[in-house]
This record gives sequence, C-alpha cells and structure tokens, in this order.
Amino acid sequence: MVDYIICDYNMDNGNGLQLLQTVRTGTVSPVRLDPLLYPFNSVSYHDTVGNAARLDVSGDLVKPATKEKISEATVKAHSRLIKIDIPRYQQAVLP
Repeated sequence: MVDYIICDYNMDNGNGLQLLQTVRTGTVSPVRLDPLLYPFNSVSYHDTVGNAARLDVSGDLVKPATKEKISEATVKAHSRLIKIDIPRYQQAVLP
C-alpha cells in the first residue's frame, strides 16, 4: 500500500491537486484513499490553498525541501485525522 506521495505541483499531464483528487476519490487502485500527499512547489501557491484544503492535502512543501521540513510536515499530517468524503472531493473544481 502507498502511505506517502510527494509529487511536483506542475506535471506534464496535470497538477498535484488533480493527482490528489484522483487518489482521494478512489480512481487509482490499489492506492488507499488516505495517503499523506504533498504537492511539491517551487513557490507557495496561495490561490490553490482552498482547493487543497477541500481535498485534505497533507501539507505544502516548497522547494528545496530538507529532510527536516519533510519530517516536520509528516509529523504534523499524522496528527490530523481526515474523514474521507468522496462526494466533496469529486465536487472540487481544480485548475
């Protein structure tokens, strides 16, 4: 099972929030619905914060990320339980 996903925000075939929506809605199998997922950015995308929150993003990592920053984000994400809400995830409008 996949426990963590760290991906680039900007990818050739979409973006990190689209990947998160795909994972959270169960479109990808056999990936569980609640892995920790971090879109990795070169800058912080303040305009996507609302969409990220609606999809229960685990955190925001800004490049260059150190082991310490990743560890801190992981500890913080583990302390926050999410309740899977597929209909809410499906309704999120993404760029």
